[in-house]
Amino acid sequence: VVAGTELWYRRYQPPVEWTRKTLHVAFGLAAASLPWVLRSHWTFLALAVTLVVPLSWARGRGLLPSLFDVERRSHGEIYFPAGIYLLFVVSAGHHVFYLVSLVTLVICDALAAVLGKSYGRHRYSVRHDQRSLEGSAVFLFTAFLGTHLPLLLLTQIDRGTCVMISLQLALIMTAFEAISTGGSDNLVLPLATYYLLVKLTSRPASAIGVQLAVQVA
Repeated sequence: VVAGTELWYRRYQPPVEWTRKTLHVAFGLAAASLPWVLRSHWTFLALAVTLVVPLSWARGRGLLPSLFDVERRSHGEIYFPAGIYLLFVVSAGHHVFYLVSLVTLVICDALAAVLGKSYGRHRYSVRHDQRSLEGSAVFLFTAFLGTHLPLLLLTQIDRGTCVMISLQLALIMTAFEAISTGGSDNLVLPLATYYLLVKLTSRPASAIGVQLAVQVA
């Protein structure tokens, strides 16, 4: 995948955000299967190190422009495997929550970045990074769907509670994504999503409704 993306970038010169997020999604989809494939987190750690070491070496040598040729400072190649590894460790036995957290990191973040970069007209700055209201809106919408559908289809939570949990989680994670700079969203998003899922799914619907109303206000 890395070689194919690099060839695509060198031959056709697409926006670097496209090639970065292609790798982002490819690695994330591969990681989605790991709770069913791996028994030990040590194996996952070995895979993560195998990924980080050559990528860090390539970054230091100025290689792989399809991944590193960005204006902003980012250490996503380290935060990304670290975030998924820690998610794998803390979510042992909660495969649905693992998948929802991974969707927030992989799908929602990638769509927000690509569509926000292409269609974002209302921009705002967070330290040295640029965001757009359009990109944040895409993240909000996809985070809601990425939470609601798995909870509705793969758990016993009732429909109304699923909607409230998904709305609250999407609002909070959109804010987290907006303020996480330097690639740290790769670490923050999956862990924060998992934490919120654990906290919210254990509460009664009435308490979630009150929290959501206060949050929206």
